[in-house]
Amino acid sequence: AVRPSSELMLPGVPRPASVTLTLYTPDQQFLRFELDGQELAQRQLAAGVNDITLAIPAAKEGFPRHLTLRAQRVFSASGIRVAPRAIGQTRIISPVNIVARSAGKDVGDFGHLYIDGSDVSPNARGYNLAAIDPATGRLLDATVFDTHDPRQAPAASARMAAWIDALPAGAIVAGAVRDAAALSLSDDAMAALQSLGVSDDIRGQLRRDHAFVGVKGAAPGAAASAASDLWPVNIVIGDGLTASTPVFALLHLHWKD
Repeated sequence: AVRPSSELMLPGVPRPASVTLTLYTPDQQFLRFELDGQELAQRQLAAGVNDITLAIPAAKEGFPRHLTLRAQRVFSASGIRVAPRAIGQTRIISPVNIVARSAGKDVGDFGHLYIDGSDVSPNARGYNLAAIDPATGRLLDATVFDTHDPRQAPAASARMAAWIDALPAGAIVAGAVRDAAALSLSDDAMAALQSLGVSDDIRGQLRRDHAFVGVKGAAPGAAASAASDLWPVNIVIGDGLTASTPVFALLHLHWKD
């Protein structure tokens, strides 16, 4: 959860029930629980994993219930380390949490690159790329190459290939296509992507989305990568932070009625 107020939808069953939430917090956290706008409970969470069981009263109408979790504090995104940070099959562990999100024009039209919850992407048409120092997690550069526009062919692809080729060995690179990037994607740009461990080739697909996190010098296919024509794709390394204000992580939910 990356906002002080989060919501869960619960079944509206006509008898009392209970829900147990297994929550992680990096330090002490105070939560207030509200059911359909009415306070249900308050809980103090200790640092680490906490099991919280809430009694849910019967729902008279049978409609779904809204359980709101209001957190008292937010934490530093860089300190959140719950999920593994291994990058695909590269054997490299990222020093930061990374989320790459891509959508072609017909399925969302965005290209986001989040580093510890902060979006560093230019979020423009083409390949949005961000280079990250593998030791410190520092952002080295973030840019975009419109490898779709035929008016920029082959210049945009050549610039993209040169940008990747100039990166130091071991640099972490996150990428996300927005709108379209295939029409003018050239062989040299594709070879540069392969040098990051990327094997997905979107050429020949007008608005195929593509997201990846790779490493300069990795073998083709070793990067974490996904492409689709039907829906947005997401690559998550570590915890999927899309804002820099994490409050807790929901690890498990158990419903009993």
